[in-house]
Amino acid sequence: MKNFLRRNFVLVLGISLPMLLIAALLLVHGISRLTATRPAYPVLYVSFENYFGPHFYDFDIDESGRLEIGFTLAEDADAASNRQPSDATLALFDARSDTLETFTLQAPGDAPRGRRVEVDPPEALAGLTFSDSTTAPDGYRLELAAYRGGGLLREIFGSGGRSRHHRLVDNGVSFRVPDIGGSTYAYHDAFVGWVIEGDE
Repeated sequence: MKNFLRRNFVLVLGISLPMLLIAALLLVHGISRLTATRPAYPVLYVSFENYFGPHFYDFDIDESGRLEIGFTLAEDADAASNRQPSDATLALFDARSDTLETFTLQAPGDAPRGRRVEVDPPEALAGLTFSDSTTAPDGYRLELAAYRGGGLLREIFGSGGRSRHHRLVDNGVSFRVPDIGGSTYAYHDAFVGWVIEGDE
């Protein structure tokens, strides 16, 4: 064994050093996740089934922090964006408990063209107070980031298929947000707001 190590010292070193580096990176990554403070504010986001969803729906937070939802059909029936409106899915994700609630919004069947129609928010969201700031009070942001599937090892070696997922990010620590859309790539998802106060 000693003779083998002497004769193949460079080979053994070339194999062992990358493995030690990977082990160290895995350890640091695991410790940072364990010691990080989880996001304290639930995030509300919306997913559309296709590209045209945002042409019909809009989401606002009023001065009192309440959620407002609008729906508008294009005035011109022949407009390119005036395809058959699809449903939208609102999702409320709480990273503290890893819980996800989803709410389906159905397009109004008798909406007039060219005029915004108010859509009642789901009952579970109507009493919540939101902030539409891109950064939560605890510093987390909702980001749509490309990453390679397969975890840290595939990140290091550069293999694995690429995909896109929302993540809550702060100071190098990230928590994945569940995908709710039907698309492999979350192109049709959009941030709405942070829950800063519960139902009163």
